[in-house]
Amino acid sequence: MDLDATPAAAPEWQGALEAVIAGARRRSFEWGVHDCVLFAAEAVRIRTGRAVLDIPVTWTSALEAHRALQAHGGLRAAVSARLGEPVGVLGARIGDVALVRDAANGGNELLGVFHDQQVLCPAAAGLARLRLDAAACRWKVGR
Repeated sequence: MDLDATPAAAPEWQGALEAVIAGARRRSFEWGVHDCVLFAAEAVRIRTGRAVLDIPVTWTSALEAHRALQAHGGLRAAVSARLGEPVGVLGARIGDVALVRDAANGGNELLGVFHDQQVLCPAAAGLARLRLDAAACRWKVGR
């Protein structure tokens, strides 16, 4: 993995991403407010300067989120339509988006963001820190 490889001078987006992560650590999970889709979309916006979330965020529950994503082919298809085809985890960089299956989350697929040798995902209290091997694939962001 390339997660700890940082250039001599950090790019300007990195400070903004750190601020989003710090804020997310203080938030509780809430569907349609602080969930994996919104967290990943914000990381992409910061990293690339473009908004990729063009799905109306109207969900307030797991079922509503599932239905909204199913209307776009499911989570993997919805992300791929916006970020391109996923690739393997090897070579992941800070800010890349991960698709993970978390046993603590019933084995459901969710999105996370690669950061500091881990994958960060919104959780009941702040952000869960998952091992890199929890990621099934990733989407390259900002190259």
